[in-house]
Amino acid sequence: MPLSLDALSFTLDGPDADDYDPDAVSILTFARGNRTFGIEVGNTDGVVECPRITPLPIAPDGVAGVVSVRGRITIVIDAAMESARPETKVLLILVRGEGQMGLLADQIQSVISLKRELLEEVPQGHVSRRLLGGASGGTQNVRLASRYFKHAGRRVPVVDLDLLLNI
Repeated sequence: MPLSLDALSFTLDGPDADDYDPDAVSILTFARGNRTFGIEVGNTDGVVECPRITPLPIAPDGVAGVVSVRGRITIVIDAAMESARPETKVLLILVRGEGQMGLLADQIQSVISLKRELLEEVPQGHVSRRLLGGASGGTQNVRLASRYFKHAGRRVPVVDLDLLLNI
């Protein structure tokens, strides 16, 4: 059964929920492998347990395969580009949009409220292998984030839907 974001227990880092800030953005942070990633909460459609992934032949880098979720074929993207370990439960963050896509996650960490000015742009033409994905730092062919923020001394890439759709 699908889980909604409301059904999960999150910690809200930052101001109290009563302190609404129109210049803030809510970022769902998740772990995949030894990396932390983020995605704007408004770009998500829920979190489900990931069923068995069916690999695709000659899939582009970053595409782990497909699964059936809610009766729809869902393309599964792995931002960390690691193979799922069968002994671990893997979650799928459903991405909002006309087509159904999902991001693999080992763990949902928190929802962070950030001022938009704290989101930094990745310099154009510069793909930081350590910043933008991959177990060994990334691949040259995949770029999933154009912005990042610093949290607990680390850069956390924020998945960009436009880049995700162009894989």
